[in-house]
Amino acid sequence: MNFYEFWKSLSDEEQTDFSNQTDISKNYISTQLIYRYKTPPLKKLAKMADASNGKVSYSDLCNFFAPQQAETT
Repeated sequence: MNFYEFWKSLSDEEQTDFSNQTDISKNYISTQLIYRYKTPPLKKLAKMADASNGKVSYSDLCNFFAPQQAETT
């Protein structure tokens, strides 16, 4: 599951809990992170993965914020 889908699947209360656990404001997540306008530091990505309770892995978050570019030969 990508981070956008994860965030949108949360209820308002769950979003608040998630933002409190990650020390990232709910508004910042909703306006900057889910649309990839900003990329959180690696330590925040780890907190986000932990706060998701296994729904989004650290690797999923890394791929969401910095997707691998297809190699062209």
